[in-house]
This record gives sequence, C-alpha cells and structure tokens, in this order.
Amino acid sequence: MVGGILWATGNICVVPIVKTIGLGLGLCVWSSVQLLVGWANGRFGLLGVEAEIPNNLVMNYVGVSISLVSTVLYAFVKPDIKPITMDITIPAPVAEWADSKGIRMAQPKVVELNDMEGNPPVKPSPGELFLERWSPAKKKIIGIILSAFSGVMYAVQFIPARYTQEHDNGASQNSIDYVFAHYCGIYLTSTLYFIIYALFRRNRPKVFHQVIVPGIVSGLMWGVGTASWFIANKALSDPVSFPIVSTMSMGISLLIGIVAFKEIKGRRNISIVVFAMMFTIGGAVVTGLSKT
Repeated sequence: MVGGILWATGNICVVPIVKTIGLGLGLCVWSSVQLLVGWANGRFGLLGVEAEIPNNLVMNYVGVSISLVSTVLYAFVKPDIKPITMDITIPAPVAEWADSKGIRMAQPKVVELNDMEGNPPVKPSPGELFLERWSPAKKKIIGIILSAFSGVMYAVQFIPARYTQEHDNGASQNSIDYVFAHYCGIYLTSTLYFIIYALFRRNRPKVFHQVIVPGIVSGLMWGVGTASWFIANKALSDPVSFPIVSTMSMGISLLIGIVAFKEIKGRRNISIVVFAMMFTIGGAVVTGLSKT
C-alpha cells in the first residue's frame, strides 16, 4: 500500500505539470528521472533493497544511455494542438431602420468574441488554475520541479514490495501478489487528496462529467500495464525493465498522437519521432540483451 501512496502522490502533480510546461516536456522530464532513479536504485540498491547487477554490465550501461537520449529527443516534438475557443454572443445596441413602406424595423446587432491565443480572455476557462497566471519563467521552473518529483515517485513505487520480498521471512516472491495492496493504496490516497481538494474548494469541486467513463477505461488500461510492470521487474530486474518501460511508453504515446489524434504533424516532427523511436527500440533491445 505504501507503494500505491507514493504513486498517487506523484500523479496528483500531472495536471499542474501540463498547465505549466505542457505534456510533452513534462513527460520527457518525469520519464527521464523515472528511468535514471529506477535503474540506479536497482543497479546499486540505494533504498534498502538488494542490488541487481545485469549479466552484461557494459551492455546495460549502453542501453540505458541510448534510452536516455531517446527521451531527450522526444522533447523536441511540438504537437499541433489548437487552443480552446469560447464563443460568446453579446447583444449590442439595437439598430433601427425603415422598410419600403415606412414601417420602422429593429434588430439587435450581435458581437461574437473568440477567446483565441493572443486575445484577452473573455471569460476564465472552466479548468483554469491559478498557476496559469504566473510568468513563463516561474511556470517552467515549477513545472520541471514537479515533473522531477513525479518521476522519483513513479520510480520508487515498487520499492516497498521489493523490500518486503527481500526482508520479511515467508513473504511471497510472486510479484503479482502485491498488486492488489498497491492499488488499494492508490485508491485510498486518491480519495484522501480529493477530500482535501473538495474542502479547499469549499465543497464546490470542479468535476467534468465528460471524462468519467474515459477515465475509468484509462484506469483499467493502466492497471493491466502496471501489473505487467510488476512481473517484468521480477523477471528482468529493475536495471533492465525501467529503461524499456520508461521509453517505450513515450514512443507509443507519440505514435498514437500521429495516427489517431493527428496532433503531431509536419515532416520535422514526424522525422524526430521516427529518429527517436529508433533510439528507443535500440535502447530497449540492448538493455534487454544485457540480462542474458
């Protein structure tokens, strides 16, 4: 459950990260930190767990380096996402004129305002946070700090389960046995954070009903993926699994952005994605071979 608490604590930073530095840079920072911290902890045993030394240490170092380069390359991709628009109709003074028979006619004029980039906002966005009004430099600093913090939390979420397996007599050595407790920790911690948020909002939390079902589906997909990650850590060891998982998820996300959402366009962006994917796949292969 402690591992779930750590993950949920890192995950609550995602929305502020997206609001300050965007998903692309935020994902790059926390994936890089997650890769390095998870790999280093597994390789050197930094947090009370036993060090896991790959069979081919040089190949493992090379694979981690290649994977890290791929995460940096992904940061240069610039998604083509249109800003949110809000059309507002404002009645103007009534215009009067006379028709051909001399009858006076009246019709209100309509002024439409678009809250587009570069124009002053007509009304606040329903999801606007106070930190969005900070200066660009301040937002970037805070966003990078939060991304690094999230990366650390994501990397150490597996440590409590590993510590239990290595130090408690009779503890199950099957990693899947720890998944339910891990998810219970996430559920309880997320509930606590939501209660704190609701109290902070004076019982008027902003809940967007359009994302409830997609959020549940996303959570189910994440649950299957993280359960698989538990198994991969046990089968491959952290120094091997972390570089693979941390980089492949970024590559797949960008490919979905190209194919499904059409948010990544242009020869330059697609070339960067293809080039970075070559590093991602190469790093994953070399890191995986370091186990043999």
